[in-house]
Amino acid sequence: MKITKEINESDFDSPLLSSQNKSQTRGLLYYGLSVASYSLSNFIMKLFPLWCPSTYNFYSFIIIRGILLALIGYYILKTHNEKILHIHQINNKFWFILRLVSNYFILVFLSLSFKYLRAATTATIFSINPIVAVLLAVVILKEKFYLKYLVFNLIGILSCFMMIMNDEKYQDSKAEADKNLLEPKEDALEIFMGFFYGILAMISMALIVVTTKILIIEKIDFKNQIFYIGLTNSVFALIFGFFSLEFYMDGLLIFLILFSGVTYYLGLLFLNLGLELVDAAKTSPLAYIGIVINFLLGAVMIGEPVFFTDILGSLIIIICNVCYSKMK
Repeated sequence: MKITKEINESDFDSPLLSSQNKSQTRGLLYYGLSVASYSLSNFIMKLFPLWCPSTYNFYSFIIIRGILLALIGYYILKTHNEKILHIHQINNKFWFILRLVSNYFILVFLSLSFKYLRAATTATIFSINPIVAVLLAVVILKEKFYLKYLVFNLIGILSCFMMIMNDEKYQDSKAEADKNLLEPKEDALEIFMGFFYGILAMISMALIVVTTKILIIEKIDFKNQIFYIGLTNSVFALIFGFFSLEFYMDGLLIFLILFSGVTYYLGLLFLNLGLELVDAAKTSPLAYIGIVINFLLGAVMIGEPVFFTDILGSLIIIICNVCYSKMK
């Protein structure tokens, strides 16, 4: 028994295992950076109607940003002397197309959810996507499921609900400040619609995480992904928004579009790098970083109210992520 114990400890400290741990740590770091980048990109969608009310048009924004992303993907392909993949060259076309479709509709659902709810509330609903992503990864990718994933996700969800309940307080405070606002029933309907679109965005993000992992397994490189995502976004926005397109440009709007495009590109890059090194199921608790980022940005940049349970929930999420990152 003593010999077996010594061998097991030796195996645990082996260079191979140490290398695997370092790779997983890097993968989790990349995924965390992806969440942070996506959070910044998504928050811009909250700012557009507030900072550029007379020049912002959702469909024109998606078209311009899509063209920017497609150009970035095309440029990277050319600098690496690589060719654009054609659809017929892709073995698993279903997951590739689902990845592209999910990427467009997540923008639609997030934009609608931000319209009705606080930035932190939308981000809270959105961050629950690991629950769906883990289940999809277990079923589709045959990844292992560990109890600790469930524990950390449950902690995150409880913290989320602490913050979600504050949105009703936010609506009440606005009603007291302006007696001409909507009646309570209409306020409740807006909150419900915000939650509904937030849930659809959350499901779309879960599909993006799993389909990205599948594309990595299928050896569909990141450069082609970014090209097709940008192209698809532009085409979809042109089709669905053809009769409501308006193009107005000013300095602030151009800056926000460029910032949104760059941060989204970084989010996609880090997502691919992270999922190359670690299973999708292991990244789940890191998704809650986005709540804290949107909570802070909403409070500092657009004056959204801060409640005690917002701070408490954010602290729990931060502690949860720190503890998770230290676990092997």
